[in-house]
Amino acid sequence: MPPGRNKEALEEERMALQLDPLSSIINTNMGDILTSANQLDQAIQQYLMVIRMDPHFRRGAFQFGGIRMQDSDVFREAIRGDPNSA
Repeated sequence: MPPGRNKEALEEERMALQLDPLSSIINTNMGDILTSANQLDQAIQQYLMVIRMDPHFRRGAFQFGGIRMQDSDVFREAIRGDPNSA
């Protein structure tokens, strides 16, 4: 997604969710956009909702794990030597 287009992306994804609110793909995409917009608490909640809706949808769990890892001390320590590697 191009920088600075998060607001537009969120609006588009909300419209998609109105058409198919139970779509694991659309809900995960919403979490991705929220992550990109640095709305991490909302992104985490979005990914958790996907996991609850469809525990077998691996992308939702993968994205949730990734965002939780970014928020961890282990991740911060791992990139301390090269902050541009994240």
